[in-house]
Amino acid sequence: MENYKRYLNDPDINRILDTVNTMYKDIFTVCHGRQHTLFVVDIVETLLKSLDYDERTIELGKIAALMHDIGNIAGRWEHAKKSAALAKVFLDGSDPPFSVDEKQMVLQAIEDHSDGANISSPIGAAVLFADKVYGTKKRLLPNAHLVPFYMNMTEIRKAKSDNEMEIEDANVYVSGKDIIVNLITSDTFNKKLFLSGWDIPLKLKRAAEYLSCTCRFQINGEEVRITNIEVITLSEEIKVIGLSFHKLGLPETIESIENMWKTYNEKYRNRIENAVVPVVDYAVNANLLTDTHEYIAGCTVAEVGELDENWASFVIPSGRYIKHTSCITSELHSTDMEAWAKTNGVVINKDFLVEVYPGGVFNEGSLNYVLHPIQSE
Repeated sequence: MENYKRYLNDPDINRILDTVNTMYKDIFTVCHGRQHTLFVVDIVETLLKSLDYDERTIELGKIAALMHDIGNIAGRWEHAKKSAALAKVFLDGSDPPFSVDEKQMVLQAIEDHSDGANISSPIGAAVLFADKVYGTKKRLLPNAHLVPFYMNMTEIRKAKSDNEMEIEDANVYVSGKDIIVNLITSDTFNKKLFLSGWDIPLKLKRAAEYLSCTCRFQINGEEVRITNIEVITLSEEIKVIGLSFHKLGLPETIESIENMWKTYNEKYRNRIENAVVPVVDYAVNANLLTDTHEYIAGCTVAEVGELDENWASFVIPSGRYIKHTSCITSELHSTDMEAWAKTNGVVINKDFLVEVYPGGVFNEGSLNYVLHPIQSE
């Protein structure tokens, strides 16, 4: 670990880590300096060592973690790219030198840590995981409200007054192929509000999967499910209108559905007459037992009026439904609902299903859900 120790004691790197918090203390609420950085280093080492990676990989991971936020010295905009560029200066001066592949691995891990869209190595996965899991009050600057950084602004405003969202610490440990995140919270912690606003699990899940692991969550030692399944009753019917997959004559591809939603969001979403406010995105999969499968991308309305040529309506009837909730959109259709229904003594009506996106269909952080109608007895 000689290279890591040299960088850890490097006066220029230390000057950067100590300067970053001071730079942003009046305009930014979360710490990206020494405290956060050393936490990320520690978690990266824990993950890679627990998963039996070799010492060289662990050292490269710790170096990437140490430098992953140094670009903040040049501003928050595209700070990950700036961090990688600045890290390259330090790595180029290494003696003994890193191999070309090792250097590229470290720099790529740093550049990719911010949005989590790309993971190209185990150290990249470990840095991403460690960076995103640190949602504790210890990361907040002294003048900041004690509200986690991952909440959207609406939830932050709701939580500020009574400090419902306080998280005191985050512990990470590995058990077999499970990476477990245990959040230590205050007595007033609002679990429901937390789960409805947290977008971090998607990125943690991706990172864990790259490491051939599963990510599990606990709150004060008690396991919590980011995905939830329950039976609910709709007391009233729900009217939905939107762009019609069938009327548009689109090929049955995921790309076609994505383009439908892009068109709906850009041209129609906030201009629909009689739309129920706030607007919630609804996707209706209808006629599933026939050859004329319909898909409607739209929203709920108070009344269905005259529809344009490429639009359709659907009435979601009142009754009992299986509600499958997850903040990880890809998991909404990955669960074997037939097996769940059989275990719980209900029969699914397979003629239609409804996807609901309260925060918008393109908002991965929203707590979305699918409604599977239960067949009447």
